[in-house]
Amino acid sequence: MSKDKKQIETDKEFFETDNKDLGIADKKELESKETVVELATPSKLVFWKRLISIIITGAVAASIVLFRDEILLWLDQAKDVHALWIMGAATILALFPVIPYPIIGGALGLTFGPELGAVYTWVGSAAASIIMFLLLRWLFFDWGQRILKKVKVIDRMTALFERNAFLFILATRMIPFIPSIVVNAYCAASKVGFWPYALASSLGKVPAMFLFAVLGDQLLTEPRNMLISVSVYALFILVIYISYFKIYLRFSSANKR
Repeated sequence: MSKDKKQIETDKEFFETDNKDLGIADKKELESKETVVELATPSKLVFWKRLISIIITGAVAASIVLFRDEILLWLDQAKDVHALWIMGAATILALFPVIPYPIIGGALGLTFGPELGAVYTWVGSAAASIIMFLLLRWLFFDWGQRILKKVKVIDRMTALFERNAFLFILATRMIPFIPSIVVNAYCAASKVGFWPYALASSLGKVPAMFLFAVLGDQLLTEPRNMLISVSVYALFILVIYISYFKIYLRFSSANKR
């Protein structure tokens, strides 16, 4: 009986050791699979899409650099040009900001007046942001998601952002010091829907685009009023910054706790 008992205990130890080894092996296999997923390279189709997009972007940007003087001259003399051509040109110049877009907005305001110039400037900027959002999401969404998940600080901010993305985008668009490409890339990499982004982004651009057109018009007509316009807009930005970034976000974080 004692021999049988010892044999049973030996067999039990053997099976336990074997199961442990199998568990370690399985764990290593799972970890290696996870690593492969994280470091996976894009498919050939995705690679070629990205490469072609980069080539087209470079070609258009180079063309704008080469013909920037002619473009600005054309905008200054474009009073009789159809509105769709003006909006299309404004969209391309906003999409490829080789010439700073405030200069484009100023030129449009100088040519068409503050109201119509502001409309053209806003349409071009809003359309360019939507196009950029769609392109970045189509081409780089998988990479963007990995980056957002790996960086813990960004991951926490993304969770807050996705709870009320509309207000976040609206507030960041109203502050012209935040680069548009950063907002576009961040939103495209997140899980925010297209329509909330498009609406919030377009509405948030209205004040800045109107300012650019007004300053362009005032440059020749009433240069003394330019300081007043900038001061009023600076006060507006301060109100938005305090209301959203200092009060609303802090209140939301406190409620979450």
